[in-house]
Amino acid sequence: MTLVSVNAPNQPRLTLRLYDRRGRLLPGILRRVALFLRCHHTGRRHAIAARLLTEVYRVARHFGDRPILFYSAFRDRRVARLRRSYHTRGQALDFRIEGVGNRQLRDFLLASRRNIGVGYYTGSPFVHLDVRERPAFWVDFSGPGEPSRYATDARALLLAERRGVPAHQLEAVARATAARRPSAAEPDEALEDRTAPADTVLISTAGTPRVDPDRPDEAAEAAAPPPPLGPPPLAGLPAAPRSADDQAAAIAAPARTPVVE
Repeated sequence: MTLVSVNAPNQPRLTLRLYDRRGRLLPGILRRVALFLRCHHTGRRHAIAARLLTEVYRVARHFGDRPILFYSAFRDRRVARLRRSYHTRGQALDFRIEGVGNRQLRDFLLASRRNIGVGYYTGSPFVHLDVRERPAFWVDFSGPGEPSRYATDARALLLAERRGVPAHQLEAVARATAARRPSAAEPDEALEDRTAPADTVLISTAGTPRVDPDRPDEAAEAAAPPPPLGPPPLAGLPAAPRSADDQAAAIAAPARTPVVE
């Protein structure tokens, strides 16, 4: 797996072998990753969640080990716009895959049906990924320097996209249905984290979108045991849909297992 920092172009690429033959993280890997993914504003480093590293590894393997261009990983609380951001806990990454469209990256993450947060920003060059207790997905149609415009029904927009609705019409739909956070919210920046807002659509396995509380239950997240890390091959992981239509259907279709809270 190869990581490339967009905000520090002079920083050498970091190419890693993450696992041994038994699917265990190699010694010292988390320390090397924490150094490379340190806050580019302050230089401060923080432990990166092993679960996040595992999810990024899955993405890299699926897309043929193309370089991962990251815009933000750990973010020091002293410069973070949102103090409860998953970035401040080493649980989030804003990134794209070299040579892969962000829609394709977004759809792969959503089709995996794992406990992750996926943020899709039409005005930014990256996709947001974080690891959390329950899956979540949101779409923000705002541009650089604009207040956030979160789609109230993110999955309806995905279905419209699948039907071939042009991008400029999706924007009009977003403007008609977007939900604005209170005016007290900090101004948005093009590359600033916009961790799931209060109206984030949670991916309900019962097929019914639910609303995310104003603040995440950090105690529950901390108590949740991490999933197994290995093995390095993607054995046991859900296969990616073969076609664009199959993939969109997998995203939109409800899962069969009821939500356990």
